[in-house]
Amino acid sequence: MSLFQDDKPGETFRREYVTDNDSRGDQDTPIGHGEEINEKKLIRKIDWHIVPVLSVLYLLSFLDRTNIGNASLFGLQPALGLRGMQYSACLAIFFAFYVLFEVPSNMVMKAWRPSMWLPIIMVAWGIVITLTGIVQNFRGLFVARIFLGITEAGLFPGVSFFLTLWYRRHETNLRIALFFSAATVAGAFGGLLARLINLMDGVGGLEGWRLLSRIVYTSTLSVSQARSKGNIWLLSFIYIGALMPVYAFSLFSPTLIANLGYTAATAQLLSVPPYVLAALTTVIAGFLSDRAGRRGIFILGFSILALVGFAMCIATPNPRIGYAGVFLGAAGIYPLIPLIVSWSANTMGGSLKRSVGMAIVISIGNAGGVISSFIYRAVDRPRYFVSDLLGVYLTISQLGHGVVIGFVSMTFFLTCILMLILAKKNRERLAIAEARGGRPWSETEKLEQEERGDDADYFIYTL
Repeated sequence: MSLFQDDKPGETFRREYVTDNDSRGDQDTPIGHGEEINEKKLIRKIDWHIVPVLSVLYLLSFLDRTNIGNASLFGLQPALGLRGMQYSACLAIFFAFYVLFEVPSNMVMKAWRPSMWLPIIMVAWGIVITLTGIVQNFRGLFVARIFLGITEAGLFPGVSFFLTLWYRRHETNLRIALFFSAATVAGAFGGLLARLINLMDGVGGLEGWRLLSRIVYTSTLSVSQARSKGNIWLLSFIYIGALMPVYAFSLFSPTLIANLGYTAATAQLLSVPPYVLAALTTVIAGFLSDRAGRRGIFILGFSILALVGFAMCIATPNPRIGYAGVFLGAAGIYPLIPLIVSWSANTMGGSLKRSVGMAIVISIGNAGGVISSFIYRAVDRPRYFVSDLLGVYLTISQLGHGVVIGFVSMTFFLTCILMLILAKKNRERLAIAEARGGRPWSETEKLEQEERGDDADYFIYTL
């Protein structure tokens, strides 16, 4: 396998590369022999060999973890005797263990091989989710969700890091966007599949939700140390501000639409179009971001789009306006994920630091899944926003769309702050370059500063 690690933007037809047999395989700027290549043809070949397979893996993963929302509409809670907050607890416990095991998983994959580690965790979560279809009570579902969180934890951070080894910094976001767009496809496909499977309710003496578990989940089996820096923590909170709304939307979108006044069956079908739009905006954002070589400005733009959408859901009880708000909300929040993950990769130098650092950002961000499990309360339906008597200020009891707006706003403002910080650092690096008389950094000079990672004088941050 060749790990392409030329970080220079723009088009070139000469790359330095190393192979697995090279003892310097962990270096950011490896020493190797230049080879004249058709770069566009090579990149397309890598794309076709890597991105589709990884996208299918993530589609199955996201389909598995979120179809509990569809199962709930088709009788899971009464069948298992769930009461009070037990259903929300089952949703939340998944994210708790998901967060705990993301960093260890990336460390194992870095020490081992992605070609071995990713299939192993895929088979493991396939077994767990297949067995989910036979649980009989709250305790069984709770334990199943724990193990699902453990086994699925390594996929997203692992694949995100894996892609940075194959693409240059200004090529990564489109690929991560294509990979992450599988989540939106999973949302759309999950709604359609759930509706079809529910028509089979009673087949073999099984409820529709158990058939959903077995059919959807069994399909999975068939496809078979960074330093503590301010940038990492800022990116972590930027990420959680975007990912919590994504999880909330994916877990509750059928319910949100049903509460606008539609039947459960109609809500399943109406949940599909917003995911289709989200898939398109995710890929378009990835393409434009890579073309422009920028991340922050796109994060700000899609954050505003999401804020407008969820504000529409709050502003009026009119179901048509609320449904339009769901479209804009989905189109805004989903592109944020690959944009932020790519930005994280672009601001971390050194493969070890990038591996663990990205896992830290993603794992902290996934803590938002715990929050998302509790914010849409039945008492707040249909607008999921509780105002005080005067409608002047917000209180802690206002959940649902209000919390989502708060988290997206956090992403917006922290992105502004990080852009200012990175721009200041870039100006300092450019001043150093000017003091050198514009002389390019040699390979020897880069190797001397290699251990400094993104603190190296030659490292320029992507804004």
